[in-house]
Amino acid sequence: MLAHSKTVFIDPTNDEGFKRLFGHKINLINFLNIIFRSRKTLTDLTYLDTARIVSAEDIGKVMFDLVVQRSTGE
Repeated sequence: MLAHSKTVFIDPTNDEGFKRLFGHKINLINFLNIIFRSRKTLTDLTYLDTARIVSAEDIGKVMFDLVVQRSTGE
């Protein structure tokens, strides 16, 4: 019999959750391509070393800077 597993919620709006979901850049590329619905197609991205910690309603948030490359070479 299979043991019941506990449901885990990963919050993508904090640093740890974002890294767990999008730590491999292909996951973020695929996610963004789904959001853009073929209006734009990303082929590569680079996480810049700068991450800014900002406060939103007394909850710490992290903003990442990304450089993306589109299928058109832009």
